[in-house]
Amino acid sequence: MWRLLAAVVCVLVVAAGCTARHDDSRHEGSRHDGSPEATGGSTGVAGSEPISVDFRTPKGFSAATDYMILVPLTPNLRSQWRVPSGTNGYDVIFVNSYVLPRDTHGWSRSRLIEQVRGYARQVHARNPDAAVGVTTVAGLPAYQQRVDQPDASDTLHYDATFVFFDQYLVQVGCQWRHRRSVVTTGCRTVLATLRIGDV
Repeated sequence: MWRLLAAVVCVLVVAAGCTARHDDSRHEGSRHDGSPEATGGSTGVAGSEPISVDFRTPKGFSAATDYMILVPLTPNLRSQWRVPSGTNGYDVIFVNSYVLPRDTHGWSRSRLIEQVRGYARQVHARNPDAAVGVTTVAGLPAYQQRVDQPDASDTLHYDATFVFFDQYLVQVGCQWRHRRSVVTTGCRTVLATLRIGDV
């Protein structure tokens, strides 16, 4: 009986070890804890729901639910994550849909670029004033910046794309550690197929 009990305890420790690997996974801070963010739920002001965001999951990627945002840009968000097959950690594509505290319709390009840099400062990026590129995603202007974000004794590296739409912000993050080219290729698919609400 003791051998059977020892075997059961060993299996439980291995399962907890797998969870611990997820606990060490981060993007803008990402960690598994069963919170609403980890399951793609929304938080923040009642009645102000994040806008819906759809995209094609890249080939070789799958959905994940065991991540969460450690440094949300606003309190009201909904998140989705895609990870390359066989990955259990820092290599991840994240798509966050935020409700902004104010409508950005009519903001100038320079004001939106400064807002992007403000987000980099908010997550304590080492390079908040890094160049911000301008492109088009889902038929809307989009702003892109490389972010190097300190996290404990580590640094998270990701390319962030910000799409502003009235009172909403959609952020696509392409975070890598070991599989940068795979994540970058997957991100191209996400950005090319992104649909925001009824836009």
